[in-house]
Amino acid sequence: MRFSGMEKNKTHSYFQRHWIRDSLLYIWERIKRNRYVKIPLWLSPMETLVYPNVMDLNKTIKYKELKTDEGGLKTQTQLKTQGIEIGWWSYVQIQTKHKKDKEQFGFYNTDQELDKILQGSEKKMITKMYNCLLKFKMEEETVEESMITWAKNCGHNIELEQWERIW
Repeated sequence: MRFSGMEKNKTHSYFQRHWIRDSLLYIWERIKRNRYVKIPLWLSPMETLVYPNVMDLNKTIKYKELKTDEGGLKTQTQLKTQGIEIGWWSYVQIQTKHKKDKEQFGFYNTDQELDKILQGSEKKMITKMYNCLLKFKMEEETVEESMITWAKNCGHNIELEQWERIW
């Protein structure tokens, strides 16, 4: 399962053969479309470039480790001083991917609420995740119901941007 590209991306066929994995992928695509407008820093650009069976999962490098405080990409020498070894070809691929992602989508500077839950190793993680997703769903339904009521009362539809500006 891949996060990259933010568009409808290709997944490996073995992932969709299992009905639970396929359902998880479907739910993830919906969450990603609604909640991740930009690219999170926990994403590993190498996962999108390398076939998963070849990649060593212990050596995945995340955008958080690759980016400078100003938002640019660290040089190879800066990464070496941190103890991160990347070949020149992999670094060129990461540079290209970073440039494309930055222009097309942008990056979140901080972790989102769902990111904090997923990255934490706390107890009751499933409960917290369920409550977070339920809150997202309720926000959407509340807005939709209010906008439907507006359309019935006023005789015309209202865009979400207009709704937020008015209220």
